[in-house]
Amino acid sequence: MIEVVFRGPILFVYRGTAVLRALIPDASRPLAGGRHADRSEAKLHTAEIGVMDHNRTELPRTTLRHMRVNVVDESAAPGRACEKDISFDALVPLHRLVNQQGQPRTVKLRQDAAPDFWSHAATTITFTGGMMSTRNESPLTFEVPTTLNTEAVPPRRLPLLSVWRPNSGAGVRIEITRAEGDGEQRVMHMSDGQTAFICNWDDPSHSLARIAEIHAPLKAGPVDDNDFKWLYQLLVPPVEDWAQAIGRGRKLPAPQADCPKELVRPAAASTGPVMRGMRTIDTSTCFGGSWCCGPDTDPDECK
Repeated sequence: MIEVVFRGPILFVYRGTAVLRALIPDASRPLAGGRHADRSEAKLHTAEIGVMDHNRTELPRTTLRHMRVNVVDESAAPGRACEKDISFDALVPLHRLVNQQGQPRTVKLRQDAAPDFWSHAATTITFTGGMMSTRNESPLTFEVPTTLNTEAVPPRRLPLLSVWRPNSGAGVRIEITRAEGDGEQRVMHMSDGQTAFICNWDDPSHSLARIAEIHAPLKAGPVDDNDFKWLYQLLVPPVEDWAQAIGRGRKLPAPQADCPKELVRPAAASTGPVMRGMRTIDTSTCFGGSWCCGPDTDPDECK
C-alpha cells in the first residue's frame, strides 16, 4: 500500500466528488491584520513533506514554503481528478463558517494569481487520480461558533488525518517546484509500502512516525483549536481585515469542545507526550478544513 497522509491546518478544495487541490497557509510568522483580535494563541507552524520507507526508516524531509506540489497516481490517465470518499465530508466546512448558505458568497479564496497570494500561502497541492478519505477521528465532539454566519455547522467528531491513496499499486510520483517557477523540479518516487507525510505542524522536531499518532496535552474543560485560524490566511476578508469583520473582542470561528474528566488519562498511562506535568487524552487539535466550490461559486475560484 502507498499513502500520502496530511496533518494540520490544510484546506482541501473540492467540487462534487472531485478534490481539486489542497492549500497550506504560510504560518511561519505572526498573523497580520488583527486576525487574532481575541489574543488567543496560534503557534507558528512549518509545512514539511517526508517519506517513511518500507523498513520504517525516515527519509530526508523538505520544507514547503512557497512551493507547488503535484501528487500523481502513475496508473491514472493525465488530467484524471482525485475522488473524495464520503468520509472526507467530515472535515470542517470553512465555506459554511464564513458564508450564508443559498446566498452569494462574500468571502472567497485568495487566488494563485492574486498579488498577495504567496504572502499568505505556503504551498498549493494538486492531484492526478487517486482517492481522498479521512482517518483517526477525535473522541470529542467539536462545535464551531456562528461568529460570521447565523447558521450553525452541525457538531461533529473531527478526523485528525486526511489520506490520499492511488487507485492501484503502479506507483506514485510527487513533483515539487518553487512557486516562482525557478529552480530545479524535485521528484519523489514512491512504491508499495511507503508512506509520505505532508504536515503543517507547530513542532517540526517530531518524527514522521509520530505525526499520525501525536496527542495534544490537554486537561478536562474547554478545548479550542486556535491553530485552525491559520486557514483564514487563505481567504479574502469581507472588509479590510478579519478583526473588523468579526467585531471587537470576538473570536474567528474555530472548532471547540469540552473535555470531560472521564476522558483524561493519567500521564503514566498515556500514549501521548507529557508536557509540564499535564495529562494527555486521546485527541488533538490542528484540524484541517474543506472548501466546497458549489454552483454559486465563481468558476475561477476552483481552478
